[in-house]
Amino acid sequence: MQPRDLTNGWAAVAGLGVIAALVGLTDFGLVWVPPDFGNAEWEFGTISAAVDGLPLATVGLGLLGAASVFRGWRGVSLVIGVLGLILCISLIGAVVVYSLDVPLALRAVAPEVKGALSRAIGKTMVHSPGYIVFYAWFGVYLLRRARAPRSS
Repeated sequence: MQPRDLTNGWAAVAGLGVIAALVGLTDFGLVWVPPDFGNAEWEFGTISAAVDGLPLATVGLGLLGAASVFRGWRGVSLVIGVLGLILCISLIGAVVVYSLDVPLALRAVAPEVKGALSRAIGKTMVHSPGYIVFYAWFGVYLLRRARAPRSS
């Protein structure tokens, strides 16, 4: 049996990755508009929504990054790697701001809403470190792949 040429399959994976990343990153970006930094309520809601919107962007960037490595698209690997590190650093900053807003949010809501708010806080605080670690690793991995000597 002949081995299959997976080149076209990886092109399809890249296409799906581009669409998923664009849709996910658009959702991620739009929650920040219009900005109102300094308003704890806006910061809290925006950061919660941004973290909630990361799964599609992460899958899309992951698919595109994997395709770029397999296909030898060094420029794409470089761009996605840098974007991963930017997302990592941005999320670290967002988590710091979010952590400072949590006590204010808990004091500001009625007791009957605290359970739902606590679940939202828990979700954001549990998911964020996972995204931070993934984007740090993924960014470094893709940057190393982009700089690696070409194999013959």
